[in-house]
Amino acid sequence: MKKILTSVNMRGWDAYTIANEPIASIELMERAAGKCFDWLVENFNHTHHFLICCGTGNNGGDGLVIARLLDHAGYDVHVYFPMFDLNILSADARGNFERLNPLLIINENLFFENLKNKNTVVVDALFGTGLNKEVTDAYAKCIEQINQSTATIVSIDIPSGLFCDSATPNDSSKIKADYTLTFQSLKPSFVLPQTAAYCGKVIVLDILLLPQYYHNVETIYFTLEENDIVGFLKPRSPFSHKGTYGHALLIGGSYGKAGAIILAATACMRSGVGLTSIITDPECIIPIQSSISEAMCIINGYEKIVVDGTVDSYDVIGIGPGLNICDSTIKIVEHIFKNYSKQIVVDADGINLISANKFLLECIPPNVIFTPHPKELQRLIGTWNDDFEKLEMTISFCKKYNCFCVIKGNHSCIVNPEGQIVFNTTGNAGMATGGSGDVLTGIISAFAAQGYEAYQSLMLGVFMHGLAGDFAAVKYSQWSMIASDIISCLPMAFEKTSPHNNDKLWR
Repeated sequence: MKKILTSVNMRGWDAYTIANEPIASIELMERAAGKCFDWLVENFNHTHHFLICCGTGNNGGDGLVIARLLDHAGYDVHVYFPMFDLNILSADARGNFERLNPLLIINENLFFENLKNKNTVVVDALFGTGLNKEVTDAYAKCIEQINQSTATIVSIDIPSGLFCDSATPNDSSKIKADYTLTFQSLKPSFVLPQTAAYCGKVIVLDILLLPQYYHNVETIYFTLEENDIVGFLKPRSPFSHKGTYGHALLIGGSYGKAGAIILAATACMRSGVGLTSIITDPECIIPIQSSISEAMCIINGYEKIVVDGTVDSYDVIGIGPGLNICDSTIKIVEHIFKNYSKQIVVDADGINLISANKFLLECIPPNVIFTPHPKELQRLIGTWNDDFEKLEMTISFCKKYNCFCVIKGNHSCIVNPEGQIVFNTTGNAGMATGGSGDVLTGIISAFAAQGYEAYQSLMLGVFMHGLAGDFAAVKYSQWSMIASDIISCLPMAFEKTSPHNNDKLWR
């Protein structure tokens, strides 16, 4: 997994590199800005006009270096300071100001005129990752004008006005970038719904900070990458049989919602489980068995589980897709929580059932996996004010109940009982469709049944769900894809990530 680093982490990494490479801070600024310059000239040509908007700190210093390099390369470039006082420039910014052609600096009137040019590229170098107060006055006016223009906006390190690793005030001015050229690592604000929209497409530039610091620095934020999944996924033995890959029990489906449990069960079977059984309302049995030949329905399953106590014969129990919330389902969930010793996955109406009957939380066993969308999470843990508070509340919930939680959405994030947060790197907006969460429940349940530990099941399930969704988006488009398309693309996801072992003993 790759680390997502905070502003404090990044300041520490800069300082470590300056001390141990060693390199002067102004030369490190030159190197970082040089990487931005390289990206700009690769993506824009000499027909574009560059308007570099600079603050008085080191982010502004980066902008000044970029302006000088563009000028030397023959590009049309101007520099604008919303507020300027030579005495308050940071030391490195002042050094680069003195190296700049003074004819490149323009006043406010020319700044507004240049914004009207349809070929203008605004390079936002007003504020960096250290900003922790609301933007006001001339800076707020500058940001407002940039956002209202038709210019292409490229932010350096972070869109100005956006806080790096805490909630930005809603009414604070923030650049809405088309591209963000950030240094060395993603930042927490880049992967959260309320703030990621300001970043546009994020490009992580390697500015050659010393890797020893990265290896040792502690963070709670990570991204889940394909290499992590290839390392988890087990090859299938040529001597295996259906019992090798576990028996999943899925509980859900009700009148009008049989489709939810059908999607979950189909996804479960497409994800490598050996056997799948379903407990559902009686009126759902015919639709289920008509749709899924391979799954087994347990007649009078609610009563059998509670009365006979046969839960331990299953390797995982998935609860929730289309579940009928009633006395019998409350009793079966309580029975499972108190008597089942293996992995449990709870989704959708399973979460809603627990939210409405909070006494059930007091009897959940360790390592239960919850898979809520934001509204279901809110019912479970309470209301939050911003995405950072949402993560803090989810961490507290997972620590209290020794459970796992995946918050579904763009960059679905996994929270574990130790307080780590892992953001998924697969998936797309086409997956925002009814039934997509039921598919995820089935996939996670399949991995759990096959003997993966809870954390591994969750990471495999979330990543493969998103990857299948990415294949589905290519095949059907993000506008036209539906949940069953994700299932149909699971084989491609497995083909891309599975270890290719030769299971033929002879030819």
